[in-house]
Amino acid sequence: VFAPKNAGVGSTASFCAGVTDLVSLTNQLSGQDPGGVWTSTQTTGFNATAGTFNLSNIPAGLYTFTYSFSNQAPCPNTSSDVFVRVNEIPVADAGPDKNIDCVIRTIEIGGNSTTGSTIIYKWTLNNDSINNTRTITASTGGVYTLEVTNTQTGCKAADDVRVIQSDDLPTFDIDSSNVRCFGEKNGFIEIINLTG
Repeated sequence: VFAPKNAGVGSTASFCAGVTDLVSLTNQLSGQDPGGVWTSTQTTGFNATAGTFNLSNIPAGLYTFTYSFSNQAPCPNTSSDVFVRVNEIPVADAGPDKNIDCVIRTIEIGGNSTTGSTIIYKWTLNNDSINNTRTITASTGGVYTLEVTNTQTGCKAADDVRVIQSDDLPTFDIDSSNVRCFGEKNGFIEIINLTG
């Protein structure tokens, strides 16, 4: 009695574009017999002999690899598919560097970042989280970092923008004295040490 070979059950492995992982296609199968043949219409990065797929420089997409046994007469040929999904990296666009001064006290930062129901945003300033919208209003100088994450794929990207706060923004101290008695005119409020 001839025992047919088992090609196992395939699965799907997901990665983010830009990684350099070497995927073992055999590890994406379960219950398979050894000695099968790997084939695919994908040529770049695919090593049929080793049963691997190198993700270096592989664009986003779904790639199919087939593990099969043939020439098993009188038993039929058998095969199983393994899928490798390479997900797109979201776009994080914090926008161009901008300036604030004594005339322009606040500025909107942020650009054409990816949008969608599975997209979340995180703005940080000096490593402190400050906002979670696509664009924000900045009133303080510093380097702002925008991180954009696709919660469905786990892929993320980040971008920085510098807000330059001009040194001519006025700074001052306030000196004051309360009136000694009601109706007297001996109280005052004075702006001192004014610069800018």
